[in-house]
Amino acid sequence: MRTHPAWILILVAGQAGDLFTTWLGLHSGVPEGNPMVRAALASGDFALFGAVKVALVAAVILLALRSKSRSTWLVVQVLGIGFLGVSALNGAGIVAHLSG
Repeated sequence: MRTHPAWILILVAGQAGDLFTTWLGLHSGVPEGNPMVRAALASGDFALFGAVKVALVAAVILLALRSKSRSTWLVVQVLGIGFLGVSALNGAGIVAHLSG
């Protein structure tokens, strides 16, 4: 199966957007809405959270590049689109918080 670099870029963009908007939201006074992320950030170590997120994305990409399965690429697509959506919702929440 051939690789799909556009989907890899979408996954990376979605994850980077989520990481950035999470950071921006926290620095703007918006409380973290995801209880799992909130618990992970309870120690206050955002850099560690970011490093774990980068490592997980790298693992997904490596798995996808080595896989011969179409379903693996479907997972990459769903994650990429999903996290682009999460980034957009985070951004909207920040705007609403700051203008409210």
